Parts: sequence; structure tokens; C-alpha cells
Amino acid sequence: MRILSFHIRTALSNMFRNIGINLLTIFSISVGLFLIAITTVTVNTLNSAVSEWTEGFGLVVYLMDSLDDESIKALKAEVENEPEVKDARFISRETAMSRLKKVLGEATLDGLDENPLPNSLEISLRQGNVQPEKVREVAARLKRLEGVEGVQFGEKWVGVLANAARRFTLFGSALGISLTVGIIFILSNTIKVLFYRRSNEIKILKLLGATSWFIRIPFLVEGVLFGSAAGLLASGASYGAAYWLGSGHALPPNLVWPTHAVILFGGALGIIGSLLAVGRIRL
Repeated sequence: MRILSFHIRTALSNMFRNIGINLLTIFSISVGLFLIAITTVTVNTLNSAVSEWTEGFGLVVYLMDSLDDESIKALKAEVENEPEVKDARFISRETAMSRLKKVLGEATLDGLDENPLPNSLEISLRQGNVQPEKVREVAARLKRLEGVEGVQFGEKWVGVLANAARRFTLFGSALGISLTVGIIFILSNTIKVLFYRRSNEIKILKLLGATSWFIRIPFLVEGVLFGSAAGLLASGASYGAAYWLGSGHALPPNLVWPTHAVILFGGALGIIGSLLAVGRIRL
């Protein structure tokens, strides 16, 4: 425990010795971590929006005019037994006409002698079953049921929304990986510079019999401190930005955790960068 305390004190002393350069390094790293956190928050927000929208997404199953009330009830029960179906609601032709009149206006449809609209079932799908391929599969299965005239759903919009979410997630992942590599590069080079600046101290420690890892550990601690301090700055900035974008409302857990996790992520990158720096140097 005393050895660890010694290494931490040594690392802090060395960081304060070159405070200007070290603060610039921390700021540079915090910008990268901030962008990673904000990208993660944005991807989570988009995925939450897609999930919320898809909860209300459904299909409309048009029924044949020949079906009586008992047949409609039996068909509705059969539809509700499908594993992907969350709920099925019967819409009579009269209700459908009433809805149409509200949209188009009474005068527009006054000339109709009879109601041309069919009875239908409005179907809501369970969350996680609104991928374009899955929706098409469910629609094809429902269309084969006896008494079904046709099935309608927003295939185009399902595809557009799913593709947009997928592309943004891929973009966010690529950006996150690029920034992570850049942060590790900055940390590694910073630790190397600090290492060579203390070459005289290191020579003295070697003469006193210090092991290679005894010499290296303070630099590993410095890497963790660099990453964690940058993560702390990025955490505050990203939480503030997310809170501001949310118009001052409390953030849901799926948006809060990236702003906190970035602190640990920064510390982990600090370890990786330091290991890459001092691990290659021969003592």
C-alpha cells in the first residue's frame, strides 16, 4: 500500500512540475472524449426515438365483405396469436368512413351512395419486430389467412427509418474508434516525452537497484490521471450539453450513463496509452 501511495505521489508531483503542457494534454484528450460521449448520447437518443415510434407502428389487415361477426372474431383471435403481434383492434367500415370524413370533410363524401370501405384490423407489433424484413414476413403470413383481403403497412418508412438509424450508428462507431485511437496516440506520446525528460532521475533509480516496473509504474499512474481528469471534464461538458439539448429536463438513464462512463473510459485509455509508451522502452 505504501509503495502504491509513493507512486501516486510521484506521478502527481511530476504532473504539477509541467502543469502548462499537461493541462493542454488533458484538454486535448477531453475534447475527444467529449465527442465520443456526445456521439453515444446522440445514437442512444436516435435508437430510443426509433423504439418509441415503432411501438405505435402497425399493419392494417383488410377483411373480406363476406365475413360475418363470428368469423371476424375468430380471425381477430388468430391474428392475436401471432408471436409478433402485440394487439389487434377491429375497425368497422362505418368507423373507417367516419375517420375519412374527418380527414376529407363531410361535403367531399356526400355523393357516395354506399360505403366502399372494408372492415379491417389495426395491428400493433411488439417492439423489436419492426425491421423491414420482419414486417414483410408478418404481412405475408397474415395475407395468407382465410378471410383476409389484403395487408397494408408503411414499408417505405420502416426501411428509411431503420436505414437511418443503422447508418448513424455505423458513423458513430467509426468516429468513436477513430477518436479512441487518436486519444491513445496522444497519451502514448505524452508519456514518452515525460519519460525521456526524466532520464537522469531514471538513471539514478537504476543505480539504486530499482526494477524496471518500479520505474514504469509512476508513468502508468500518470496515464490514468491524464485520462481520468480528461474524462471528468468531458463528463461535465457532455452532461451539460445533453441537459441543454433536452431543454433542461432530467435525462433518462440511457442518456446519462455515457456522460458518466466516459470518466472510466478515459482512465482505461490512459492505462493503454501508458503501457504502449513505457512497454516499448528498454531500461
